[in-house]
Amino acid sequence: MKKILKFLIYSLLFIFAFLYFLPKENLYYLLLENLKKEKIVVSNEYIKDTGFALELEGIDVKYQNISVVNTKDIDINSYFFVTNIDIRQTKLDGIMSSFVPDKISKLNIKYSIFNPTVVSIFSTFNLGSCSGEVDLINRVVNLDIKVSKKFKRKYRLVVNKLKLDKTRKDKNMEYYKYEYKF
Repeated sequence: MKKILKFLIYSLLFIFAFLYFLPKENLYYLLLENLKKEKIVVSNEYIKDTGFALELEGIDVKYQNISVVNTKDIDINSYFFVTNIDIRQTKLDGIMSSFVPDKISKLNIKYSIFNPTVVSIFSTFNLGSCSGEVDLINRVVNLDIKVSKKFKRKYRLVVNKLKLDKTRKDKNMEYYKYEYKF
């Protein structure tokens, strides 16, 4: 019994030490190099390794030299069983803002070893919210989108691509579903 307990304690200690000393900044730079191959450039970021998390501030994203997104803050927390990415205060630039809300106050992306085929998504924006999943095996994105009537009037092109969820009702909000196969 003592040997099993000792083994468990040493294993947990090793896992925590491994996650704490993992070169998160180097992994981030490797990701940036891979994004450059796809003509996506991330710049102006301030990077801080806080042990179990990587914090990024002031991120600008360009695609083919066109500014696409500005984000104030990104926190990437990785524990052994769960990885959580919190993106706060995102602003879309350019033509995108005429199709979708230009300010996203919060975006949360979560991946768990307990459900390795699914990535969970939750987002809040200035006229509604969105939650959903990305199925990595079937390559399907399923989103449940909750929007205000003002959103529906302002972004008609987007709303026409969504499917109305008639099972959910609210006086001031409408619920839609979106499915995309990639």
